[in-house]
Amino acid sequence: MIITLVQLILSLVLAHSQESAKTFDINSTNTEISFTAKHFGILNVSGEFTEFKGSIVLNGSLVKKVLVEINANTINTGNKNRDKSLKTDVFLNPEAYPVIRYESNDNKNPHTIEGTLSIKNSSNLALLIYETKQEGQSLVLSGNCTIKRDDFDLDFGTMNDLVSNEVRIEVSIKLPF
Repeated sequence: MIITLVQLILSLVLAHSQESAKTFDINSTNTEISFTAKHFGILNVSGEFTEFKGSIVLNGSLVKKVLVEINANTINTGNKNRDKSLKTDVFLNPEAYPVIRYESNDNKNPHTIEGTLSIKNSSNLALLIYETKQEGQSLVLSGNCTIKRDDFDLDFGTMNDLVSNEVRIEVSIKLPF
């Protein structure tokens, strides 16, 4: 009898936690994905990706799971020559590697999301630190992580020493809530 009561309570708790989890689409309408790297050690070079898709699962304001696929060919730094260079086989090579992918593990931690970031043919752990805030009828999630280019075989050849190894990635998502 005690085992049955415990099973009933556990199933109710699990059912409630699954009911309160909601899945939202991630797209270029409600999300911004940008990056910044140092150039010559002092200049910040920033850019964004303009085309991506994915989903995010929230349980209240806790991010449970994230999947994002970024079209690598949509990199935009505001400088056509730089963008053209970033699309060569030395850098992102979107012709051979069209998708940059981030998939989180099942998250239980508020303010951090651990997942796998795949760029070109390399996959590595990426820890996204985030916060959420309510804005009217929306929940805004803002997050960032710092990756190292050499972890993803992003060797820039003769320009390698001119661009910092660390790249900061920032994400902002506005969801109806």
